[in-house]
Amino acid sequence: MIKDGMLTDYYILIWVHANEKKYPPQEKGWTRYYETAQIEDVEYITCCFIQKERLIKYLENKGLDKTCLYEQAKMMREKKCTTDEKNGYWFTYSYKNLREGPVNILIPKTELQALATNKHGCFCHRVNAPKTEDEIVLSDYNG
Repeated sequence: MIKDGMLTDYYILIWVHANEKKYPPQEKGWTRYYETAQIEDVEYITCCFIQKERLIKYLENKGLDKTCLYEQAKMMREKKCTTDEKNGYWFTYSYKNLREGPVNILIPKTELQALATNKHGCFCHRVNAPKTEDEIVLSDYNG
């Protein structure tokens, strides 16, 4: 997100919602069924389209400016630290299974949805799982 020279102006974030009877939500709403879930189990997805500059300003207001984020990433990479907390946010470092070794920040879904729902052309939508190969339904997401 903060790497100089990147042409990204917007991010799309996607949450996949599977059949909750077959895959009940786990502790703190985290569900890690990606190893066993099948495409047929997907009921819908929620997508948020967020403006990069809006997300950067949000993080700056939380005390996480670009310098702070660079320092956090550098420290985690040097120490091979896979998780760390700063200013109330959790960071994860994926050096074992991803070649680029990204450092990610975990932001609550409700806050991301608030950033996506605004007058700047960003949106938050729900897409129902298609019942046939040709059917995809896009509708406004209300929570």
